[in-house]
Amino acid sequence: MASSTPTPARPRLAGLPLMALAMFAFLALMVAPRQTDAQPAPSIRVSANSNVSLARGVKVIADADAHYTPADLPELRRIAGDLPLHTGGTLPFEVGRHVLLFDVINTAPDPNVVLSFLLPTVQEVELIATPKLGGLPQHLRTGRTLHALDRPLPVVGHSLPLSLRPDEPYEIALFITARVPPHIHLGEIELQSRRTFNQHSLRLQITLLLSLGILLALTVHSLSIWARVREQVYLYFACYTFASAMLWLTHYELLRIFVMPDTDTSLLNLTANNAMVLFVLLFSREFLSLRLVSPRLARVFDAATLAVTLLLGVIPIASYTLVYHLQAGAAALALSLMALGVWRSWRAGVSAARIFLLAFSLLFIGASLTIADAIILDLPTATVRLATLASTALGMLAMAYSVAERMQQLQGRVSTAENVARTDSLTRLRNRSAFEEDIAAMLDAEQNPDVMVVFCDLDGLKSINDERGHKHGDELLFAFADELQQGFRDVDQIYRIGGDEFVLLLPNPGAPGERDWLENRVEHILERLRRRGFARADVSIGAAHLDEVEGDPMGALALADSRMYHAKNAKKSAAKDRARSLA
Repeated sequence: MASSTPTPARPRLAGLPLMALAMFAFLALMVAPRQTDAQPAPSIRVSANSNVSLARGVKVIADADAHYTPADLPELRRIAGDLPLHTGGTLPFEVGRHVLLFDVINTAPDPNVVLSFLLPTVQEVELIATPKLGGLPQHLRTGRTLHALDRPLPVVGHSLPLSLRPDEPYEIALFITARVPPHIHLGEIELQSRRTFNQHSLRLQITLLLSLGILLALTVHSLSIWARVREQVYLYFACYTFASAMLWLTHYELLRIFVMPDTDTSLLNLTANNAMVLFVLLFSREFLSLRLVSPRLARVFDAATLAVTLLLGVIPIASYTLVYHLQAGAAALALSLMALGVWRSWRAGVSAARIFLLAFSLLFIGASLTIADAIILDLPTATVRLATLASTALGMLAMAYSVAERMQQLQGRVSTAENVARTDSLTRLRNRSAFEEDIAAMLDAEQNPDVMVVFCDLDGLKSINDERGHKHGDELLFAFADELQQGFRDVDQIYRIGGDEFVLLLPNPGAPGERDWLENRVEHILERLRRRGFARADVSIGAAHLDEVEGDPMGALALADSRMYHAKNAKKSAAKDRARSLA
């Protein structure tokens, strides 16, 4: 029997807010900066086939005024004992000195290890590696302040070769001085075996050189197109690719390694970065046809272009840090405007917007990977650099493909316009303009060609137009042109140069005195024309060979014209004689 005691009512989700608050607190603790209470730094272990970044955990002493030197290592180690472990993320100061303290053990049988900085903007790096089990410390220096050829490893970035005896602990002190942005991320500093370093370094440098080759080739190709067609879009694209190449050459210090080892290329790097933003705005505006699609957005592009141009004047007088952040804002603005421009052009039906979107997406991959590298612990930075370079080069190639397609469309339009300008609209034969161009080409030729000039006049066209209408006259002209094309060879050139006047240029016609074949061929054409319903059709012709006038095409044309009128007058006289005889 069921109990009559009433069942207490269940709480109506009263605990959910507390659970949500507890979950939020848990997540806040999880995503908080990964710094722990003071504890000894764990030893970083380097194996034969892996690379380990300092994001695993080091002690960081911020020394903005560069107060400490390697002589202060005992005091620095004492201070570090009271500091929390710094794992992941960026160093505290964007500009200034930091001292990094950590222990390392080489677990590989090969003692050769490399400490690699993949961020090439570091001004100075000083390393002291002290063996804990006794022995002399190793003291190494690198950075942009050193002559490029005096560095321990003159490769992309800054790298220091170490000799660490296998399975022995070493205390590492790293003094890093950065006088320019951006922030140094611990993931940019890696320990790896010499074999792994060589593999990554070769990949990075080969990819960089190939990408630079692509950019420089695109620059030359675009300039050659611009020199022919004089369209600004090709000039802007050439300037954009060249500025991108200069940005990489200065950022990765290839200019210092190969060309200018004593020169500080920081200002050149800023100028190239500024020019790249400037020309990508100009190129995007022209390529996406924004002046036609969205004049208001085109004016926004113009204003942004002016602002970026003015920023060029700020580079020599303002601090590097200020200019760097201003350029970062300009680049973000340019990306936003490009995305908006693609959207507006796509909606307006501009075919180039689709390919531009693909190229824009590839270029955006580099920025996305850089952001991911800043927020994900121990992301393989060498792989990120390779992917960034490769995606940028592929994006440029996609841009180049879209530019080439635009060039092909332009050439197609030009070719179509030229064909229309050189073609008679009624008969589809070449017109007087084409005839004059071909005659001019013959005059410019070094050797006189073996050519006969034939002048034809379609008799009675005016009377047909008057008696049966212009439509019937047009049908006669079209039919006569068709029969001429069928009656002569493919190599023979046929022109309609006036209302009822036609000219033929016949290469290799035979000896000048041989004319019977021409008259027979014209008679066959007239027979076929009459069978098509033009019973009264007739034609008068005159012919002249270039050899008769010492190779002068205009002289041959005048002689053929004279002979045609002589034949025409003779035909009229014969008709009058027949009429008188019948009377």
